[in-house]
Amino acid sequence: MIPNNNLNPLPWYTELADQNHQKAWAYGRVYPLLCQTRLILPFQLVRAHAAETPISSFKLINHETGDEYDITTEIKAANLIIKEFTDYDLIINYGKFLLPETFSFKGLFYCQMTDGVNTWYSEVFNFIVDISTFVKIVWYNRNDVFEYNGGHIDYNDGYQNFLYINTDIGKPDYPFEEEVQERDGFTFPEKQWSEKVFRFDYIAPEYMLDAMRIIRMHDYIWIQQGNKQWDVEQFLIDPEWEEQGDLAAVEAEFHVDSVMKKIGKGLAVLEEGDFNSDFNNDYSGGTGSGGSGETPVIFLMKGAKAGGLTIENLVIEVGVQSGLYTKSYTCNILDGQGDYVTPHIEDFDVGDTIYYRGVKAGFETQGGEQSFVVSSYLSITVFMTEL
Repeated sequence: MIPNNNLNPLPWYTELADQNHQKAWAYGRVYPLLCQTRLILPFQLVRAHAAETPISSFKLINHETGDEYDITTEIKAANLIIKEFTDYDLIINYGKFLLPETFSFKGLFYCQMTDGVNTWYSEVFNFIVDISTFVKIVWYNRNDVFEYNGGHIDYNDGYQNFLYINTDIGKPDYPFEEEVQERDGFTFPEKQWSEKVFRFDYIAPEYMLDAMRIIRMHDYIWIQQGNKQWDVEQFLIDPEWEEQGDLAAVEAEFHVDSVMKKIGKGLAVLEEGDFNSDFNNDYSGGTGSGGSGETPVIFLMKGAKAGGLTIENLVIEVGVQSGLYTKSYTCNILDGQGDYVTPHIEDFDVGDTIYYRGVKAGFETQGGEQSFVVSSYLSITVFMTEL
């Protein structure tokens, strides 16, 4: 049986009249489905169960001249097989092995295949000698079986779907989101992330969109163009049909592991002077790490309200290029009178300013920047400086 929509890179029909260019609204226009010369695109064709009924004939037919080339022996040697099941069989071509150089054709061809009882005709495709400049999309599943009504796609033995598209990957988008708190007219980012989304446009007929609509449902997707390859996490298509109706202008986008995330944000304080009337030049405007003369830094930090956790035992997470690690150190709180105290977090309200002196102000990342995040529920503003 033939499912009511195509799931194969190379579609098959029981009648020549079902080929895309044969539709009345196509007016004989052939979409050039790209295919590497000497290679037939992968497919899995469902037929009614017929025990021990092999493919008796497989031909390549020139679409323009009608010339026929029998490749039955060669295509079987290139791994055309039949898997038998209870109610149906799968005729599978893996599309992994090249035909002999005798069949180094160029131009428009289609295939005719028969098992002596049934005859099928493929969609018209275009043999290309150098396929390396085109975008290649590959998709397959971790699970052995991808079921649908009337059959399944069998991913045993390394079967993979792939297509070639005449396009270029470009014009990416850069979505950005953040979670912030706003207090006293200031915005304090708690979490920020940015991503790069890749895009490309192309023209496609209905049978190609049928196959590509399930790409995002697969476990493994990768896209290649030239010497570049992307491991894809999400793949989306948005077709808009042209007026004639046989082709659609398609916008495609794909997401890869390009997400950048940051927790919290440090801001340099440029003021100078004595902030607590202890006759010390607390805001000296110095730079560097360690010792006196440090530039105070404001950080949006969080402290735990539950469990009586004190500020002196807070755990600070420091983000660096090599990963995320934690560091714990003792700190003291400087009250408004210049005395050191170690109060509980519950003593402070949201938006309070506390003056903090640590044994060490923090850790410096490989990029020369500092990033502090404290796991918590209560957000407080902290002026940080060093002894």
